[in-house]
Amino acid sequence: MKLITFLLFSLFAKLVMAQATLTFAGIEWNIRSGTGGPGPNHWSNSTNSVWVDTVGRLHLKIRKAGDLWYCAEIYTKQSFGYGEYRFYVASNVENFDPNTVVGLFTYETDTREIDIEFSRWGYPSNVDGWYTIQPPPYNSSNQKSFSLDLTSNNSTHKFIWGSSSIFFQSYQGHSDTLPSLNSLIKQWNYTGSNNPPIGNERLHINYWLFSGNPPINQQEAELIIQAVYVPLGALQVTLSPDEAIAAGAQWAIDQGKWQPSGKTLPNLAVGQHTVNFKSITGWISPPATTITLNANQTFYGNYLYSPLDGIESYQNADYKIYPVPTNQYLTIESTLNGIIGRITIFNALGQVTYSDAINESLWKVNVSEYKSGIYLIRMDFLNKTCVDRFCIIR
Repeated sequence: MKLITFLLFSLFAKLVMAQATLTFAGIEWNIRSGTGGPGPNHWSNSTNSVWVDTVGRLHLKIRKAGDLWYCAEIYTKQSFGYGEYRFYVASNVENFDPNTVVGLFTYETDTREIDIEFSRWGYPSNVDGWYTIQPPPYNSSNQKSFSLDLTSNNSTHKFIWGSSSIFFQSYQGHSDTLPSLNSLIKQWNYTGSNNPPIGNERLHINYWLFSGNPPINQQEAELIIQAVYVPLGALQVTLSPDEAIAAGAQWAIDQGKWQPSGKTLPNLAVGQHTVNFKSITGWISPPATTITLNANQTFYGNYLYSPLDGIESYQNADYKIYPVPTNQYLTIESTLNGIIGRITIFNALGQVTYSDAINESLWKVNVSEYKSGIYLIRMDFLNKTCVDRFCIIR
């Protein structure tokens, strides 16, 4: 009975220590476990192998448990696409055992991989810095090796991934803005044909044993990463008119949580996303639309709900729109000599194609470059807002 209790307690302890995910540098990461390459190796998601300390630094450990050596790897839950990836390493990787490998990389498949690695690949005399674009064979066109010659535990490494190039740099020390060229260790600009396209890649950080061989010194080893910077963007969506917002108009990104008009969502992955719009009674919601977020930028989207049956309740004899259809100019006239404060035109996707403060009773808009189709026009008067449609035919 005591043996069974001990075994159950041991199993429970292992389960408690196991973890599937963690948060580091404001990013959600999966933690690898099981067996497999590179190596091949055994991978542990134990808190003894992977953890974030009280000051927010990531620790990955190569350790021995029983007769087995365990390695550590984490990878992001989301893809970040083109942009700058920066790693602040807080361990002197130059002093690591020759059989250990540090990997900082994006990976989708074995032929879609961008690597920064630190290893001597089992030979103490090898250099320890490597930039690599997969797949092999490796030569001067897709791999650069270099000596780190670190002056402290701290070093900064990055690559800027674009559609036509991948620019690598390594520096001594840590800095919010990269140091001067005096502290530059190595840089390389790859412009070859193996540059992977953006897709479903994930950012990985791992610490493993070359060919699955134990450390030459038979000692456990620990990698510390101070911080990671990845390309992120933001999205702000504004909805109109106010009557639709009052009726419950909202938006969501990638079918996520509904958001109110004017809300800004920060820290979103760079690349394409889908914006959806909530259906509300009495209104036609804008169609789902695809937007592209760029690194360190905010995408501003303005989208219009149109009344389902209530156009007449928002338009009356207060204005005229002519000629309809048109292909050159659209005239908006306040028939009661009222002042038109602002005119906003939206395309079929709900995107703003024209917006201007008017303060006139008659205004002409040049639509000669608009494509054929149905457009919505919003007219803001002193004490009311009117919404109507007009057609352009080429």
